[in-house]
Amino acid sequence: MRCRNRCTLLALEATAIAAAFVGPPLGAVSFGRETPPGIAHVRSLAELRRCALALREGDWELRFGLADGGEAARDWRLLHCLASYVGREAKPGSPEPIEKMFGSATHLGPVSYMSHSVSDHPRQMVVHVGKRMANMMHIGQYGQRGEFVEELYCGPVPLIGKEAIRVQVYSRDLKRIAETVVPLKEEPAHSWQRFLAPQVDDGKGPPPPAVILARPFAAVPSYSSFAPVWAAKRGDEERLTPKGECLPGQLPPAGGYESRYLVDRPDSNSALLPPAEAEEAKRMPIGLSLADGQFVLESRCVWLHEPADGLLARWWVNDRPVAAPLAQDGPPEPRDKLLRALDLARRAPLRIPAALPQALGPVKPGDKIALQVMYCPAGFKVLGDRARRQERVKCGADCFFPAFQPLLSNRLEFPATKAMTESR
Repeated sequence: MRCRNRCTLLALEATAIAAAFVGPPLGAVSFGRETPPGIAHVRSLAELRRCALALREGDWELRFGLADGGEAARDWRLLHCLASYVGREAKPGSPEPIEKMFGSATHLGPVSYMSHSVSDHPRQMVVHVGKRMANMMHIGQYGQRGEFVEELYCGPVPLIGKEAIRVQVYSRDLKRIAETVVPLKEEPAHSWQRFLAPQVDDGKGPPPPAVILARPFAAVPSYSSFAPVWAAKRGDEERLTPKGECLPGQLPPAGGYESRYLVDRPDSNSALLPPAEAEEAKRMPIGLSLADGQFVLESRCVWLHEPADGLLARWWVNDRPVAAPLAQDGPPEPRDKLLRALDLARRAPLRIPAALPQALGPVKPGDKIALQVMYCPAGFKVLGDRARRQERVKCGADCFFPAFQPLLSNRLEFPATKAMTESR
């Protein structure tokens, strides 16, 4: 694809090209005679630093920890990878990203990981990871990245089904280097779901209108693949460490969103910016309102680019959370045919005709409805049998350093109108 401008570059997607062989079942992958270290549950960056060393590559040490996703992320856990530089160079560079992984694994900076039920041992293709976007362009503070001595990556571990979830981390040579099992006391109820119907865009004229999906499936956000969500230079590790029992990546962030999420400039995303003022930090980076029969979304930081592939939602009816079903086998949903340049998706408010999906169940005029949305700069993954076919990988988050995490809106409460109920 020939890129006409910088905005078009941001719209490029990461690519993965399948290799020509199939690997053994995951349970049979060799990692040597020693059992790989476990993955401890951690509540802070300080605890993560004390975790067992899982791998050393050159002068970089890797440690892993599993954490809660936060109050707004009960549907998944977060796997954290902390890369720590132990050499003496003033500009150590960065850990090399992996070049291959198993097909259903998730890229996590210098490693990959996979989560599945304990009884599942699928055979996996090995795929080569497209690093085109990571090597092609970096925006904002990427020039400082070579000076950081700590980089933190994170990715979601969806809680699905009734069985315990096995989490396995793999090195660049596909050796298992860390592993744990997440017990499930009961089958989780998933609240986050796809918000908008897929759009087919021919690239001519204005973008097609946004339409709320009538029967959405449960989904979890993807996090950045190449860029860490937190980093620190030598001597700044303690000063920049989040205070209390919290970790970057949790939703909502403890203490509110950082300044880089709350400014209206795309280049103001430095890890060294001071925290937002107390009152400002309470504001969500996505504003959600209802006006003239339309939901209005206004972003305070990133472009709401390709909203159908980046927006998730959760609903409440009379203060009761609405659970979303897992995707079942069947015809795949329509997919975007062409990419759009970001100059067609400026920060102008996104207006969506207000509608209530059928998934909310019986709703009558006057019922109290609540809605919150999440914009996922790196895309999202639908959960269920069609999950692999539904995953959307977007590189917009990877172009920034540190990477943008999923961004929440405020919770909007409103009464169901007669027009809303009759249009279902």
